Amino acid sequence: MGVVKRTRRRTWATGTLAESPGVHSVGQVAGFAGVTVRTPHHYDEVGLLRPGRRTAAGVPADAPGAMDLAEEHRGFISRTSWECGCEMHRGQGEMYVADERFTAAYEAIRPGLAASMRDAIAADAARAARAG
Repeated sequence: MGVVKRTRRRTWATGTLAESPGVHSVGQVAGFAGVTVRTPHHYDEVGLLRPGRRTAAGVPADAPGAMDLAEEHRGFISRTSWECGCEMHRGQGEMYVADERFTAAYEAIRPGLAASMRDAIAADAARAARAG
C-alpha cells in the first residue's frame, strides 16, 4: 500500500500510492486499501504506519520546499565551514535533536525547529540517494 502518514487534521499523506499521491482523508486511505476507517487508525496505534512528519511551520518534511531549504543549509555549511556531504548532513540533523545544546538553540528560535530541521534534512538526504 505504501507509506501512509498522519497529519494534524487526521488526513493522511500517501507517499507511494502511484495512482493517487498526495494528502488524503483517513476514509480515502481506507477506501484505497479496501479496509474500514478504523484499520488505518489501529495500524497507527500499533506502530505499523509511520506517522508523517511536519516542519514547525506545518509543512511536510518531505515537501519539495522543505527539502530545498535543507539543501541550501547543507550548501551553506559546505561553503562556509567544511565539505558537508548528504550523509554527514543527515548525522548533523540527528545531532540537532540528540544534543541538548543544539536542541536548545533551535528551540529558542521556534519550538519544534530542531526536529523539523532533522526531518527535512533526512528527507533531503533520502531524495539525494534516490537521485543517485
